[in-house]
Amino acid sequence: MFKLKKERLKIGSLGEIDLSEGTYLYVGSGGKNVVKRVYRHIEGAEKKRWHIDYISSLHPASECYVLYEVEREVEEELASMLSLIYTYVPGFGSSDSRAASHFFRVDEDIMNVLENFARLKGKRWKKV
Repeated sequence: MFKLKKERLKIGSLGEIDLSEGTYLYVGSGGKNVVKRVYRHIEGAEKKRWHIDYISSLHPASECYVLYEVEREVEEELASMLSLIYTYVPGFGSSDSRAASHFFRVDEDIMNVLENFARLKGKRWKKV
């Protein structure tokens, strides 16, 4: 999760976007290197390879959670569900996904939403 102030940022191919102040959640996959990928965003990405790198290079992640041993489709399913609940940045992180976005402005109920999603999948979130 990312704590952001109101600002305008240039995000790669998306161009300039306006972000409201708040807490944002990024949904991504990391395969076998998921912890390495997560630490990239905790430490602040140096190279900008993905949309989220433009955020984490300026504002490192404050909290990160992982669902281990899930199929790649679970990422898209979670992102699609969150797009029905939360405000999102269209096209962010979703160039290879049918979800509208993978970056959401969330509220204080987000952990309940995530826990319920994990429970439906028979999984538990692990904080990194």
